[in-house]
This record gives sequence, structure tokens and C-alpha cells, in this order.
Amino acid sequence: MQRLLWLGALAACGDNPAATPPDANYPHDGFPASFSITSPTLADGNQFPDAHTCRGSNTSPQLDWTGGPPAQSFAVVMVNVSYFDQAHWMIYDIPATATGLPASVERTYAPARVAGAHQTTSYEPGVYGYLGPCSQFQDTYRFSVYALDVAALPGVTDATSIDDAIAALEPHELGSAGLIGGFTP
Repeated sequence: MQRLLWLGALAACGDNPAATPPDANYPHDGFPASFSITSPTLADGNQFPDAHTCRGSNTSPQLDWTGGPPAQSFAVVMVNVSYFDQAHWMIYDIPATATGLPASVERTYAPARVAGAHQTTSYEPGVYGYLGPCSQFQDTYRFSVYALDVAALPGVTDATSIDDAIAALEPHELGSAGLIGGFTP
């Protein structure tokens, strides 16, 4: 019976490839499963190097991404998943031609090292850009890269909070990929 339902659904889809049922190679809305984010200094599931925490220089790691849906821009968000998804960093309006972010992105609204991109303030008022792990607890953090259907997030300015900017990207998300890192005080 289930096979007949799938065959009926396929017949209704016609030649529209976006309407084909998902499979292991296309788990997100018909886009390739190859969308991934990596870092040469933070392997998925490993501990943050001190350089990317308050124990070190507290600079952002280099991030690289591949695959994913055709996008008009990208955004990267880092949250502490152990602490109610507290947002630590958001950089958005990253050009569609980008395949990653350099290490040590400046802590400014419009970082020169990522032309066209913008950053929100972090959880610390008045501080734009990356603030890495600095907890007194063992925590887990997630970097997510989002492929977006707009070149610039509408309505997001230098005065927009990180939480409001994240909410603004959600309706424009085409797909995402994640990287997990741990921190032990």
C-alpha cells in the first residue's frame, strides 16, 4: 500500500525534480546532502582550541563550507547548545561566492576581511562579532552555516539584536550545515 502511495505521489509530481520524495542523498527539500561545514582548527565533535576561547586570543576559527543549495548569500551562527542555544556570534550577508570565512574576523559591524558581510553584537552588549567559549561549565557549541534566498537580510541593521537577526534569517533559509565543538573550563 505504501509503495502505491509513493507511486501515486510520483505521478502527481510529473517532471518536477523538486517534488520527488526525499532520499538519503537529498534529505533537505531536494537539495544535495553534501552541504557541510568544516574547520582546519576544530574537528567536528572535538574540543575548541584555546585560541578560539577566552583562554586564548578569543578569535574566530577559519570555517569552510561545500555543497548546499544555490544561495544568494550565507550566514554563520554560533550558539551554546548547552545553555538554551545562547547565540554567541552571527555574521550574515556573506556573498554567495564565498566558500568560507577566514580566521580572526574583525570585531566590527562590517568586517573588511569578509567584504559585504555584517555582524551583530554578541551576547555582550556593544561587542560586534565573535565571542568564543568562556563558560565555567562544560558546554557544547554549534556553528551553523545557512544558505539564504536573499543577498541581504531585510530589515537587519547594526542596531538589530543577534536574536532578532537569527529570527530574520529563518524564513530565508534554503539549507544549513553544522559543526559541533566542546569546551571544558
